[in-house]
Formats: sequence, structure tokens, C-alpha cells
Amino acid sequence: MNIAVVGSRSFPIRRGAGYIFEVISHLTPVDKVLVRPSEGVDYLAKVMAEALGIEVVVFRSVGGREENFKRDMSLVDYADRVEAFFDPEHVMEGGTGHVVEVAQRMRKPVRAWTVEGDDLVLVGSE
Repeated sequence: MNIAVVGSRSFPIRRGAGYIFEVISHLTPVDKVLVRPSEGVDYLAKVMAEALGIEVVVFRSVGGREENFKRDMSLVDYADRVEAFFDPEHVMEGGTGHVVEVAQRMRKPVRAWTVEGDDLVLVGSE
């Protein structure tokens, strides 16, 4: 199974890192973790997957909004499911929101998460 793990750059890593690890380590079998070359959630997911011995595929773009959208579509197309992590102040916004929209259009299983206090909260799934 190929899992795309994406997130807002402003996702509160200190409060959410353990949850990201749980998602990656408990969704088995995971063949590949798919990420974008972003800071925050995407980078953390990459490091965690590598530590668990899971192959990582980084989906890059040549820059620009249109190219990023194309990259997101390729990432979701290659994924069997998507796990998205949002800053609680910006749920379903930005590029991570776009990934969720693409996953819904492609009818891929997708879960969207945020944090409330010290808890990870599911804000949407399909």
C-alpha cells in the first residue's frame, strides 16, 4: 500500500509528531510513503518512514502554482490512501487542502486531521 502523508507547514509538529508516527507505523502493510518536498509534516513523515525501513517517494515540482497542482495530482494518483494534517487555524486550506480535494475527486480514501489541545482530531474522511 502506498500512503501519501501531507500537511500544512504550520501544523504544530511538537503536538502532532507522535500521531504522524502512529499513522505511518499502524497502516500496514505500507510499501511506500509519498510526500512533497515541504517542511513540517511532509519532511517528518519522510524521516519517520526511513527510520521504519519504508521506501519514500518525494514528489517534486518545478515551481509555480500550476506545477504544484500537477504534482499533487500525480502524488494522489500514485497513492492508495491519503493522510492529511492541518494547522487548526487553517483546516482544509492551501496546498494540503488541494491534495484532499484531488483525493476526493479521484475517489481515494482520505483522512484529514488537526489537533485540539493535545488530541489529534479527525476533521474529515472518505
